[in-house]
Amino acid sequence: MTRNDRSLRSMAFSRRRFLHATAAGSAALLAPGLGRIVRAVEADPDAFTLIALPDTQNYSESYPKIYTSQTKWIVDNHDKLRIAFVAHEGDVTNHNHRPEWVNAEKSMRLLDGVVPYCVNVGNHDLGPDGQTKDRSSLIDEFFPVDRYKDQPWWGGALDGSNHNSYQFFEAAKMRFLVINLEFGPRDRSLEWANEIVSKHEDCRTILVTHAYMSNDDTRISATCKFGPIQYHIDGADGDKIWDTFVRRHRNVFLVLSGHVFVAGPEHDWKYDSAWTETGLLTSTNDAGRPTHQILADYQGRPNGGDGWLRVMTFQPNLNRIDVTTYSPWLDKHLVQPHNQFPLAYAMRPR
Repeated sequence: MTRNDRSLRSMAFSRRRFLHATAAGSAALLAPGLGRIVRAVEADPDAFTLIALPDTQNYSESYPKIYTSQTKWIVDNHDKLRIAFVAHEGDVTNHNHRPEWVNAEKSMRLLDGVVPYCVNVGNHDLGPDGQTKDRSSLIDEFFPVDRYKDQPWWGGALDGSNHNSYQFFEAAKMRFLVINLEFGPRDRSLEWANEIVSKHEDCRTILVTHAYMSNDDTRISATCKFGPIQYHIDGADGDKIWDTFVRRHRNVFLVLSGHVFVAGPEHDWKYDSAWTETGLLTSTNDAGRPTHQILADYQGRPNGGDGWLRVMTFQPNLNRIDVTTYSPWLDKHLVQPHNQFPLAYAMRPR
């Protein structure tokens, strides 16, 4: 842990104490409608939107209409919100079972021909019954690389598999690269990711991987109960991904992850929206630039997650990303401080 991380961790725990103290009063705070996001986009002619889809595993298993409501909303609002990319954070399914993949593919196919997107493998997408006994997955049957290879935004994939892939998108005269890494990425996957980013140093780069941040605003470490070692997978945790990949690249400015949605034993595993679902850490990379690392996972809420997704509005002329949390299923926003916040990000010279 760097000195920068230590100071940020202290700030993070201060933030968590505040959120914990206010959780009881704010847990029910909801704001209706889409208008606030639309106004933010309209305020900046160069503004555009990235959507993060947290763990959809329960929707694929039991609530497919909620999953479809998310992707249909993205399609319906693609032009209005200038949606440039959709990032699935992994755990597409709950048990790596064929009927769940059928549901997931049916929902995700609505995005085809409308907006670039990625699909990531989480721990529940690996092995028989999603128990991570091995790295087998049905993802390449339902989301094969051949499906995307002719798309102008498609970059490529390691070994021709959607376990590790990359895409591009352009917005506001900026070019972005999205790197997707498997759950608990192996050394070879990290080496591949380093090579891809090094070849595209002109691109502003986003990493999407299922397990990276924990909900105490720190990265998943070797001793964390949410890391790959706890799932008997030989692969990198969040700290190793940071040290061997993210921090080495000046252009990696954002990391998105899911996976963690429950509190630790010190909180009696009680559902508490101030301690579960979210995480945020900003660290300084080796080039002296900030990298924002974000966790979102709402699967512990009713109906398998109630359709909450992250709407990230990039406002280049303000050098800011506004992060909000919205459910197309409920047509509501979560407005607690850990579910809506700004991030400083330089896109235009001052």
